[in-house]
Amino acid sequence: MVGETVTVAIAAYSVGANQGYIYIRAEYPVAINRLQIAIRQAQRLGVN
Repeated sequence: MVGETVTVAIAAYSVGANQGYIYIRAEYPVAINRLQIAIRQAQRLGVN
């Protein structure tokens, strides 16, 4: 999963995207929780 995340980030940067969508199925509550934590951490660090 980490490799896919890096690939998406590189692709977004290469096309100048400033937004993206992440879809996680409800069957993966741990992944949802980890993503929410990561988003909060990034926001605290000033990453938009």
